[in-house]
Amino acid sequence: MAAQDRALYDRALRLKLSEAGLIRYSYPRPHPWDDGKAEVRNAEDALYPLVPSDGIRNCDRCKTVYHIDDEGRPLTSSVCRYHFGRLYGSPVKRYRCCQQKSNAAPCKIASQHVTADIDLDNLSGFCHTQQSDNDEKSIYALDCEMIYTTEGMVVGAISVVNTDYQVVYETLVKPENIVDYNTEHSGLTATQFQDVTTNLQDVHSKLLSLFGSKTILVGHSLNNDFLRLKLIHDLVVDTIIMYPHSRGLPFRNSLAYLKERYLKPSLSTSLNFKCRDDAIAAMKLFRRRF
Repeated sequence: MAAQDRALYDRALRLKLSEAGLIRYSYPRPHPWDDGKAEVRNAEDALYPLVPSDGIRNCDRCKTVYHIDDEGRPLTSSVCRYHFGRLYGSPVKRYRCCQQKSNAAPCKIASQHVTADIDLDNLSGFCHTQQSDNDEKSIYALDCEMIYTTEGMVVGAISVVNTDYQVVYETLVKPENIVDYNTEHSGLTATQFQDVTTNLQDVHSKLLSLFGSKTILVGHSLNNDFLRLKLIHDLVVDTIIMYPHSRGLPFRNSLAYLKERYLKPSLSTSLNFKCRDDAIAAMKLFRRRF
């Protein structure tokens, strides 16, 4: 490792979340007796949408409560009407998706409800980078895009970049039982997945070859990425904490806001995965502090 890289690594170590911080910000942590499972120890304060009960789910888009069968599909046919953009502005609030006022009828219609609900009592299939043979000191930024399946929200794409903003790993990830590609937010479409065979276990194998116990991972709200990616990692620098909201918790700055305020306009193209641009943005936000 070059002297400049060592200096950056040492500075990054001072920004890493402590174990108490990882727990406070709802990061998945190792299960006390099951190596393949994880736990979120402050579940009562977590921002994750939790499974309300067996056989019942909350639609992540229109907030309808609906019943599911044994395969995770809605028991009754019902269209999903929703706004995919957040409200903004003051005093008159408008939806970013359609620029309509807050009382406007939903601008999107889908044929099926989708859920992002999580069962925190059943966090299985996790890999822990402590189990990797990689002991190199390194820094990477990571971001994922999510799609909806009958099991809930899962990783559909992942990008990992180094401190020079170069992509070191990037792939689409095709899970089973896809319900919706979440295109409005993920930028992903069914066409992109036609020939994809990579699954989450393949991604785990690659990540364990890249990351080890001395790797520092940078990202924005990485707790969400780790939970869906089924990854446990100990050295984390989160730009949510680096750039706190002026009103304090529970308010948090979005990555889009931080990019607009602190970074130059992106030169990304439509050929890029959205997660690549967000991983690069997280690394730039990290590096601008030094």
